[in-house]
Amino acid sequence: MELAHHEAEHNLEVNQAELEIAYELKRVAEEHLGMMQLSFSVGEINLMDLLKAQSRTQHNKRY
Repeated sequence: MELAHHEAEHNLEVNQAELEIAYELKRVAEEHLGMMQLSFSVGEINLMDLLKAQSRTQHNKRY
């Protein structure tokens, strides 16, 4: 029982660390999308590049 408790605590710590990383990845993806939208609005990138960035951001939001 003590071993199972220790293992559960360890898993919780790992999951918390993974969650923090996921939040940071989400923040970076959203920031990147904002930059891509700005780039599109001033004509630096084409619509396909913007749509690809949007697709990647949406994909990352699911995880």
